[in-house]
Amino acid sequence: MSLDDPRIQKIRARYQDIQARKDMTRSELRFECAGGEGRGELRLYKADGAIQKAEIAAADAGHGESTYQFYYHQGQLVFALHDDGSWAFDGTRGTPDKPATTSSVTQRRYYVHEGEPVLCIKKHAKGPTEKLGPLLEQAPNGPDDCSRAKETQQIASAALAGAKPKTRDELKRLLCN
Repeated sequence: MSLDDPRIQKIRARYQDIQARKDMTRSELRFECAGGEGRGELRLYKADGAIQKAEIAAADAGHGESTYQFYYHQGQLVFALHDDGSWAFDGTRGTPDKPATTSSVTQRRYYVHEGEPVLCIKKHAKGPTEKLGPLLEQAPNGPDDCSRAKETQQIASAALAGAKPKTRDELKRLLCN
């Protein structure tokens, strides 16, 4: 399957429609992992009586962070974007007063049709933290084996449940190590 497939084009159009909406209301839910070993935040965007988009930012106690963006149509996940990254101090740049950092991120995109991933793509970038965004944009897309799609779909389902204590518990179970 390619990005030119009509199913993928329909998913991409849905993504663009959601991104362009200005009438969505936002709610938030924060959670802490046991023992202070991480934290996260769920942001839900709702319009027309339904959740259209969910975003999750989760950080571990070290130098790692994951972000998820989920896009829904009629209560079903159609697209997921997952960035998994880390950072480290870079001893070759910066000064003791202003240390520089290097970041690394792997981005996975899942196109979902009728509950099944039909196309999975990934890209990777590593470099100075302040330049990571442009580096990731320029990185080539490569195929992904969809091995993480089911886990991502579980997180998307938990997010879709909304800002409830039960959702907080489920997100902790799925995202806290």
